[in-house]
Amino acid sequence: PLPDTAADGPLFWNPKDLQALQSMVESFLTFAAEQMPPSLPAAFREQVQIAATDRLKQLAIDAATRARQRGIERFGPARATGALRDEIGRFAMAAPILTNLRAPLRDAGQAEASEQIDAVLSAQAVRLLGQVDALLPSADPYQLVDPTLAFWSGTPPLAAAAFGAASLPELVGTLPARRDFVEALARDHAAPLVNYLQQNGALLSGVSAVLLSRWQSIIATLERYHRGDPANGLSRLEQFISADMDRIDLGNCAQLASTPAAGTDWFAEQLARLRQAVQHRCGGAAYRDMAGLYGDLAGAFNRDLAGRFPFSDPAAPDADPGDVKRFYNRFGADLPGLRDRLARNQSFTRAGAVQFIDQLLAAQAALAPMLADPAPDEPLSYSVAVDFCTNIGSDPGANQIAEAVLEVGQQRLSSFAASTSTAWSSGQPVQMTLRWATNAPSIPARARQPSRQRGGPEAVFGFRGPWALLRMIAAQRPDGATMAQLSDRRPETIGFTIDLITNPDAAAGGDAGLTRAQVFMRLRLSATLRIPGQPDKTLPVALPTFPTGAPAGAPAASPRAISSGGVGKPAALPSAAQTADNRKPQP
Repeated sequence: PLPDTAADGPLFWNPKDLQALQSMVESFLTFAAEQMPPSLPAAFREQVQIAATDRLKQLAIDAATRARQRGIERFGPARATGALRDEIGRFAMAAPILTNLRAPLRDAGQAEASEQIDAVLSAQAVRLLGQVDALLPSADPYQLVDPTLAFWSGTPPLAAAAFGAASLPELVGTLPARRDFVEALARDHAAPLVNYLQQNGALLSGVSAVLLSRWQSIIATLERYHRGDPANGLSRLEQFISADMDRIDLGNCAQLASTPAAGTDWFAEQLARLRQAVQHRCGGAAYRDMAGLYGDLAGAFNRDLAGRFPFSDPAAPDADPGDVKRFYNRFGADLPGLRDRLARNQSFTRAGAVQFIDQLLAAQAALAPMLADPAPDEPLSYSVAVDFCTNIGSDPGANQIAEAVLEVGQQRLSSFAASTSTAWSSGQPVQMTLRWATNAPSIPARARQPSRQRGGPEAVFGFRGPWALLRMIAAQRPDGATMAQLSDRRPETIGFTIDLITNPDAAAGGDAGLTRAQVFMRLRLSATLRIPGQPDKTLPVALPTFPTGAPAGAPAASPRAISSGGVGKPAALPSAAQTADNRKPQP
């Protein structure tokens, strides 16, 4: 039988052996066609045919054995340059002759020998094709300079730098050479092997079948490419490198880089690999960009706004309106997109960053009258309508109040007046005065005695500073438990609690046993947005819960975020006199 290991190593087919074998095959075919004279005994004719086919079989065995020996002698363990091409060339020469030998062997009853010849050639073809296939990843003609694309920040262009070219035209100029390398392997190395395995119907499985299929598809793709058919993996690969890569940025990366590659050939695999690298880098760059932006935002907020009203409790010092406007001028336009990006990251979501951005967006909407106008000194202005008496039945002692007066700057709104609306702009002080009837059963425990023209004792709640109106609303907002018991819980419901004592001038018959009064009101705010080039818009305003501090982001903040100042040191505290002016006075 033929050596079992005949195709395990290199086979160096000798032309002289093959020529002798071919001559013998042709002679046998002629001999078999002419047949021997019928006068010869049948047993003798049979023995002659057996001897002839044995001779053909022995010649094939000898040729395979010598090919194996010469392969070891010529190529040795380490193959020299060009040895693969040499062996493939000799295979291409030997294959037709050995293939032609199979028919006469089968006809002569030597089917086993015919199958062994097939096995030797198929094994050699698969082995050589595997060596050809190994040249592709070794040379890697579409290899990126840095497979991680770590240099790219997500801003175009990308392609030239990704492949180590100085410019896109230079990169495009290298595409023919990259293509020619693969085509030379396919034409000069793989094609003879693929053709043999196809034509002889070799039954391959596993890795061998995958290997054959890959090179069949490479050859077919190259043929379609040269026919001008654009729907092939090579054309799409070159299109991606020469045009699509430079259109990718962090905004469109998910769409352009993650588009599924049509086809399964080797060129499609290279395209998928490039897209995966770009998409992975987009994710990293987007994360760093997101973390950097959030770091900058959080640092600026904690440095300039946190701990200052309205971004703190009503007893805190005032935030500088200029700082508020500068913060939103810098980050306001990015907030919706940043919020969506943070929401897709669990670490930022768990840290509370998404909730913080939601609060910033709500505050941005409430502060829109001062933020929409680009003028740096544009004040925050609201139209204020007052419902002086709400939640009747939940307001003990309110029926003893003769008049409620809201003073906004020089404007005065009385519960007696028909008009109950006014305008407020940042910087105007706000004061609520509750005046008891002169002969009411009770009076405020720390009452301010009114002038003779105004009547009974008063409880006064005054607020100053750039956020005076917002401070009054925040300071006088009922707590959660109280609000839950009210029938009218609409936004900007405020309440005043006043300790009472018995009025020495009370009229007879009144209820003087009440020790505390509660009064509920509602301020209805609206704002006019004046955006240059657009008609004015008047919108209702509901004051949100303002954020009080930016939570820490995810680990590994970017250098840009760190250099922005981080939390920073707090601003100098105001003087005692300034603090007293801004805080709610006791009634």
